[in-house]
Amino acid sequence: MIYPLAHKAYRHLKRIVSTCETVDFGKFKLTIDPRDPGGLAYHQKHYFGDLLCPLENEIVARFRPSVYLDVGANYGFTALAHAARNPGCLIIAVEPSPTLLPYLKQNLEAAGCNFRLVDAVCSDRPGRMPFSLNLAGSQDNRVFEDHQSTPARAWKTVAAAATTVTELLQSVAVDAFAYIKVDTQGFEERVFQGADAFLRSHNRWLVRTEFAPKWLASQGTDPLMHLKNLVERYVVAELPKRTRFRGDSLSTVLDDALDPEHCQAFVQYLRGLADGDGWCDLLVVPPTSPLLRH
Repeated sequence: MIYPLAHKAYRHLKRIVSTCETVDFGKFKLTIDPRDPGGLAYHQKHYFGDLLCPLENEIVARFRPSVYLDVGANYGFTALAHAARNPGCLIIAVEPSPTLLPYLKQNLEAAGCNFRLVDAVCSDRPGRMPFSLNLAGSQDNRVFEDHQSTPARAWKTVAAAATTVTELLQSVAVDAFAYIKVDTQGFEERVFQGADAFLRSHNRWLVRTEFAPKWLASQGTDPLMHLKNLVERYVVAELPKRTRFRGDSLSTVLDDALDPEHCQAFVQYLRGLADGDGWCDLLVVPPTSPLLRH
């Protein structure tokens, strides 16, 4: 028993003094900060499942997005996963954390991505605003501190630039396909507000967005009103946690899109999934999307 314990102690000590650790996903490598619990989370095995997702493969096979906008890029896992499926696609990685940006840049460069790095918060308007770093784990960074989930001493606020989805995608041609991923720990409503002009003027786009009622409320958003606004404007469907090997497709997911009368029950359902902390990913497309043509 002494050797496994000694090895475990050595790995722990190494992580304390090291600033870099690599997670090998086969198709790409992700360099993380081992002192950051948010970085260490990428060792969890479920991330490998994301690389095999049939829905993601179908999106690339059918539409070959020319732009992948990653709002809340963190260390770059989702951007790298898309680039592995869709080489040559322009990756626009948006990340306001000054501690994560060097890792994100290193990971995108190491994978040979065609990318643009944006040091900013994605919001409803350009300008300047605060951004809160969660010292207990970078995956829970958010715009406004949330003292209910993490004590005040675990937060550090920095000044950040603010941009919008519309500003970032202003050069995207009308006939180009844009894939937008949004994961901002509850700030999604403002991201959609800043995307409105682009989303109304194009129909070849898809948004994959996190929807977490508790985290939305922590950022000043009424989750029910936010969901209703999305459902009234777009086609909105819940994505399964894990896509089945057979049986799930873009058509089957979008055929079960949410109706306005579903919204309240859906929010209550999510709240109950994890004692108030439940969440899911939503697939959002325009009513005139080519995705809806079976």
